[in-house]
Amino acid sequence: MFDFALFDFVLFVAFPYVAVVLAVVVGIHRYTHDRFSYSSFSSQFLENRALFWGSVPWHYAIVLILLAHLLAALFPAFWADLIATPVRLYVLEVTGLALALTALLGLVLLIVRRLTSLRAFVVTSLLDFVLLGVLLVQVGLGFWVALVYRWGSDWYLHTAVPWMASLLVLNP
Repeated sequence: MFDFALFDFVLFVAFPYVAVVLAVVVGIHRYTHDRFSYSSFSSQFLENRALFWGSVPWHYAIVLILLAHLLAALFPAFWADLIATPVRLYVLEVTGLALALTALLGLVLLIVRRLTSLRAFVVTSLLDFVLLGVLLVQVGLGFWVALVYRWGSDWYLHTAVPWMASLLVLNP
């Protein structure tokens, strides 16, 4: 029989702490031993037109999405007041969906650019494609959750924010 309690513990308690420890330890190790391994080769000067049409929507949308998530996590009472009125909740939900779709479109354009521009493809490593794939899955799943499960901003406020706060105070 599958133990869901153990699975929940590993997924929602152990894994976040392991991920943070690994990020810090590996980050320090890479910084001290191979400082230039943090970035990939630049392809900006190799092909600039498609880069513009992918990079601008991706960066604007993902920054606004991250800021909204951060705002709700840092100021939950303010966020609760903000979404208390149905009209504002609708506007935020539609704005979030539009931003997610914009980020998804920008990321797809960046991936297509890496695949179709020979000059950009030559300087693209396997790990660049892995990173782009992981970002595509993450943004795609975020868009899907926002599209299928209504009132994501309310769910995030009452489910994810308390969970993250419990992780921060070491009492999950």
